[in-house]
Amino acid sequence: MSDPEIMYPSIEELFVAGGWISRPLREEIALRYAKHGPEYITEQKHVDGRPINNCMLVNSAQDAIEEVVDAAFNVLVLRLKGYAVTSMMRSLQDAYTSLLALKAFIEQEKK
Repeated sequence: MSDPEIMYPSIEELFVAGGWISRPLREEIALRYAKHGPEYITEQKHVDGRPINNCMLVNSAQDAIEEVVDAAFNVLVLRLKGYAVTSMMRSLQDAYTSLLALKAFIEQEKK
């Protein structure tokens, strides 16, 4: 099974849930999901019979935190190379702080 549209969630379901995203970012996300989404199909089935992507079964806040940390590292490298990245780092810090709070909320909700 290699078509990401026959798994749950489809890329369109993700975009509808996510609200407005710029076209270039939507295209990058869609390409990445088409390429890597099928690697994460599980044996579990959605109520409509589609196989569920593992992204729906894990703590996505933790995954996002790890990605933000990676992005922050790369922005620090850009700063060391002389690029003006202060606002980017501020945005990443805000995302990191928000994700930590969301992760704590999700973990508390599971108790």
